[in-house]
Amino acid sequence: MHSFENSAAIGKVMFITATRPKNHFYTENAPRVLDRLIYIAKGTITFYSAGQTYTANAGQCVYLPQGLTIDSHYEADDNVTHTFIFERLQGTLWDDIRIFAENPAVIISIHQCVKYESSVTNPNHYLSCLYRIIYLLQENTAQKNSKILPAVELLRREYQKNEPISKYAKTIYMSESQFRKLFREHTGLTPVEYRNQLRLKHVESLLFSGYTVEEAALEAGFNSVSYYCRIAKKHKEKDVL
Repeated sequence: MHSFENSAAIGKVMFITATRPKNHFYTENAPRVLDRLIYIAKGTITFYSAGQTYTANAGQCVYLPQGLTIDSHYEADDNVTHTFIFERLQGTLWDDIRIFAENPAVIISIHQCVKYESSVTNPNHYLSCLYRIIYLLQENTAQKNSKILPAVELLRREYQKNEPISKYAKTIYMSESQFRKLFREHTGLTPVEYRNQLRLKHVESLLFSGYTVEEAALEAGFNSVSYYCRIAKKHKEKDVL
């Protein structure tokens, strides 16, 4: 067992390389009992969980925590992944699915694991690699979070307003394209998807309180009932996947 700085304790670790063809689907029927940290060496994978969609491309790492039912769709012609499957005995790493941007230091550590995959007999080798990768991802996440959190909090406070996304980018002195990329890395959603999620929750609360659909949709910030219905339908379709 190894303990990380954030008090998460890691037990057994496995390292697996896999290749999947285009349009391969992997469906889970029950919540996973082990954590996974996936490095996508080649291809594109979309993950579905609890109505959310997360898409990761070659060079990125994806953290899939235990306790969630997660389906996967492999979208490229060739999809190659290197995966750490491990016990998290106590504590937390991240509290939800996370996609991390390409990190050269992480890639070096992954390549070391791949190089010795067939000859490693000491499980502590993979534990050591996993420790280093998680440390690098946490360090990078902390730096990025400190930049984007003020804008995320501002969007949360005024999600009922139809403000342009460029406004939030400007509050942290960032280009809109850079902001959108960093926002998705931080939340797993685009800024508009994130705002719509907050609005959907607000509508649900208002409907429970006796509002009509039209009243609730407009109060939550949707500019029309038809737009609200499209977003709500899309959200429900993701729940089914």
